[in-house]
Formats: sequence, structure tokens, C-alpha cells
Amino acid sequence: MQQSSPSLGEGIGNNFLYIGAENAISANPDKAEAYRQVVYSNFDKETTTDVKHHLPVTVGASIRFPLSKQFAIETGLNYTLLSSDLKAGENSHYTQEQKLHYLGIPVKGSWMFFDKRYVTLYLSAGGAMEKCVSGKLKNTYIVEGKTTETETSDLDVKPLQWSVSSAV
Repeated sequence: MQQSSPSLGEGIGNNFLYIGAENAISANPDKAEAYRQVVYSNFDKETTTDVKHHLPVTVGASIRFPLSKQFAIETGLNYTLLSSDLKAGENSHYTQEQKLHYLGIPVKGSWMFFDKRYVTLYLSAGGAMEKCVSGKLKNTYIVEGKTTETETSDLDVKPLQWSVSSAV
């Protein structure tokens, strides 16, 4: 997704750059100077912010417990990687790389209502609970084509992630 904004010299300017500068200053005053250089280099220029959310990658293992000939329950363990990249500015810019690692426990119930030699039809429904077990955010400040600062920090994602699923 690409978003254009008015130049930084026209009042509000690129909101992301200003919001990011406030966060950079409050989080680490030493890193704020690199951010100020990026903002200054983009002053009075048309700037863009590009955000790319990569497809989630999930792998897992599951086990199925038959309750009867037609009904079963299934559970297991899943690992999911969520990642995103962001670039704000032009020749001088600010980039962020974010990676979140989740572990989850899915639970599903299924009903097999037709089972013949080569065809099986079933309904399945359930959900999963996932917890972020690790998160990293890498900030890089590039001024006039040269990297001035790189900072990596841990992310702490508190709430559980809930999801529902169904299949026919």
C-alpha cells in the first residue's frame, strides 16, 4: 500500500514521520537525532509511506481423537510468524521491520456425515488461542543514502489472539 501526503512544510505534512519522531524521542533521546535528520531532509518535499504486511506463515501438528464413528475432536500446537515492513520518506527515509512469533492451541470438532469408498463429506468447527512469545522491531534511519542509526527492540504483546474456523 502506498500513501502520498502533502509536503512536510505544508502544516500537518506526513503524520507518520511526526508521530514516529515523538515515539523515537520518548523511547530513546539519542536515536531521536537520526530521526530529526530524516524529517529535515524531507522538509518541503512530497513524501510517501509504504507499508507491506507479508502473508502469515503457520505450521503445526495436530492429533485427532475419535469420539464415535462419525464424531471426532482435534487439537494440537501451531507456530505463526507475522511480519511487516515500512518505509517513510524518499532518499532520506526511516524503515521498520517487525516480526511477531506466536504459539497457538487449536481445538476443533468434526462430524463425518457421508463416507463411501472414494468420497468423505464432513463439517468441522472450532477455534484457536494464540500467544505472542517473541517480537522484534528494527528501526533504521537512512540520511542521503547512508545508514546513520539502526536500533532493534523487543516487543511485548500482552493480549491473547483468538480465532474461529469452520470447514465443509
